[in-house]
Formats: sequence, structure tokens, C-alpha cells
Amino acid sequence: MKGGLLKVQGNADDWLGREMRGGKIVVSGNAGNYAGSGYRGEKCGMRGGEIEIGGAVGVYLGEHMCGGSIRVAGDAGDFPGAVNQGGTIFIGGMTYLPGAEMTKGTITVKGKAAVLPSYQKIEVVSIDGTNYQKYMGDLVENGKGELFVAVS
Repeated sequence: MKGGLLKVQGNADDWLGREMRGGKIVVSGNAGNYAGSGYRGEKCGMRGGEIEIGGAVGVYLGEHMCGGSIRVAGDAGDFPGAVNQGGTIFIGGMTYLPGAEMTKGTITVKGKAAVLPSYQKIEVVSIDGTNYQKYMGDLVENGKGELFVAVS
């Protein structure tokens, strides 16, 4: 997808917005696994554009993401933003191990999240009235990605 607007009334299956370069996808319900990701063997998944998911999403959200933004209102499955190389992800609910092998980009989790030990705690910041613990990493990859997880 390079442009335009795609609206899905209900749920979407796996690989939603695979390798999209522009435009906007809005899903009123849930989405499956690998939304905004790259297909097997690709170095970049989503490169541009926007994805909005009104519910929850499966595993590997935004895997190999190189640009663009993804916003999920609910929970995300395991490993969102794995190998993120420059995209922006917002998760309104909880998730598990966001940003594994992330080198660039930003992931914000408004719910609870288990964080990899290869992330460095930086400071607590306030974003839109919510306090978040800021992390830098993934240090295993010499990453300079930013991970924000809500402080409960």
C-alpha cells in the first residue's frame, strides 16, 4: 500500500499492512499476527503510513518496521516492535517484551509490559498526563530505540 485510506469494519487477519509505504489503514476491531511487519526474509516491514487498530493485536506487531506509525487501542501479543528500525508504535493495553533487537524507533506502552534486561532505565517522563518509565535499547544491538512503559 502506497497511499489512500482502507477502513475495515470488524476484525483483520494476519499480515495487515505488510510492508506498507504510505496511506492509512483503520481497523475497528482486532487484528491478527504480524500487523505492519515484513514478510519472511525482508529487511524492512512497514516503511511509512499509519495503522490504527481499535481492539487488540496478535504477536510480532511491527516486526522489522522501518518507518510509519501503528496505534493499538488494546493489548498486543508478544514481541511488538521486534527489530524496529525507525517506526513508532503505541499500545494502549499490555504486552510482553516489546522492542527485542530494536535499533531505532519508539514504542510506548500504556499498560503493563515485561521489559528485556538489555534495556537501560533512563528516567520517568510525563506524556499527556501519564507517567512513563523511559528505557533505551536494545543494548544487545547497540540500539538507540526508546521504550516508554506506564508507571503504575
